[in-house]
Amino acid sequence: MDAFGQKIAAFSKQVEDLRQKDHYYYLQQIDRLNGARVEIEGREMVMFSSYSYLGLLKHPRIEAAAKEAVDRFGTGTHGVRILAGTTALHN
Repeated sequence: MDAFGQKIAAFSKQVEDLRQKDHYYYLQQIDRLNGARVEIEGREMVMFSSYSYLGLLKHPRIEAAAKEAVDRFGTGTHGVRILAGTTALHN
């Protein structure tokens, strides 16, 4: 096995060791979302890396504002502001 293959094998072993110790947290299925709290495999945990740590996902005022913005401005990014211009949405 070449050096690159050895590095991949060592990394794979590290990941497997973390999984066996229940310390591997990447790509876990979230069974329940509740603001900053999530449930994964029956365990409730605090999630600081999602966009809902303030509990704003599914908030009715935010959803209404997002729908209004899509109706008014459409979807997409328009482009880099400094090159493509400032839109009413930017202001």
